[in-house]
Amino acid sequence: MTKCKYLLLIVLLFSVFINPVSALCNYEEQAALNKEVANVKASYEIVTKPYADQSNCYPPEDIDDSESYQCVGQFIQINILNISENMKLEISDDYYNVRRNYFYTDTDDGKLELLLSDKNGLEVAYNENVINYTIKINASSKTGCEGSTLRTIYLTLPRYNVYSTVAPCDELTDYYLCQSYVTYDEISYDSFSQQITEELAKREETNEEELKWYQKVWEYIVKHKNAFIIGGVLVVVATGGTITYIVIRRRRDLI
Repeated sequence: MTKCKYLLLIVLLFSVFINPVSALCNYEEQAALNKEVANVKASYEIVTKPYADQSNCYPPEDIDDSESYQCVGQFIQINILNISENMKLEISDDYYNVRRNYFYTDTDDGKLELLLSDKNGLEVAYNENVINYTIKINASSKTGCEGSTLRTIYLTLPRYNVYSTVAPCDELTDYYLCQSYVTYDEISYDSFSQQITEELAKREETNEEELKWYQKVWEYIVKHKNAFIIGGVLVVVATGGTITYIVIRRRRDLI
């Protein structure tokens, strides 16, 4: 009987401490938080900046060793906007398998800027892999719903395309295989070369067809140049006559 009393007392104590906390996360606050996290935006951009570690940086061949130089590279920067004190971000990726937490205090007035980094926290230049990020937005301790997931955003970062710098891509800057950053699976150089060759041939054929069309139009104009000249003269004369007629009519109306 005594054990039952102690058990009942424990249950009552848990009820006292748990129920008020859970009661704080009511429908009204949950709805307000949902509206707030709907404004959170996540995107990425390619930024050019100096390498954090210049130890493997070599000066260009056209400058003296005495000259100062700085190596720069391309990095991917993740931008997350409209973060508030009511949010706690849990960000993870599927390549480095790193999970990090961020709070409002880590932001610049609600904006969080993160450079792509590896598992050791080193910035990654010219990212070689497509990486999928999961941005889980949880309610912070500033709310009565602490710990509950309010929204999850998925963001895919592209990989650097090493083929984008080969010579044939100078003529195919708009072709998907020649883009600097891509999300499609890697392909072999043989496959890349074959597709590039086919695309160049296709565009050359199209250009030849367009050139033939222009040539035909020009040949037609040259062949019937007399008709075009006479027609042009007639148009000029007719236009001049019309203008003269309108001017005379207006002057008569004024008289």
